Order: sequence, then C-alpha cells, then structure tokens
Amino acid sequence: MKKFMPIIYVIAFVIGIIFIVTADTGLITSYYPALIAGIIISCFARVFLAIYLYVWHKQSK
Repeated sequence: MKKFMPIIYVIAFVIGIIFIVTADTGLITSYYPALIAGIIISCFARVFLAIYLYVWHKQSK
C-alpha cells in the first residue's frame, strides 16, 4: 500500500487540476463548486505528496 500512495496523490492532484480547468465549461458541475473542489483536492494532494517525498528522501539517506 505504501508504494501506491504517491500514485494516488498524483492522480488526486491531476483530478483537482482537471476540476479547475473545466470549471467554466460546466462539464463536471457548475463553476463555483468545481473550482472549490479542485482547489481543495489539489492542495491536499500536493501537501501529502510533499510529505511523502520528504519522508522517502530522509529514509533513503
């Protein structure tokens, strides 16, 4: 499971970016909910990915 976590974080980050980019088209949902969801998903995925990479870097030394 530990090996799949960075992949899950990257996928969540990409999904958040897709929400943000397609917010004005109404493809997923209306503008504000898609924008807010994309920002929240991207921020949390980015933070968790940074934490994971930091811990991995510390353990590899």
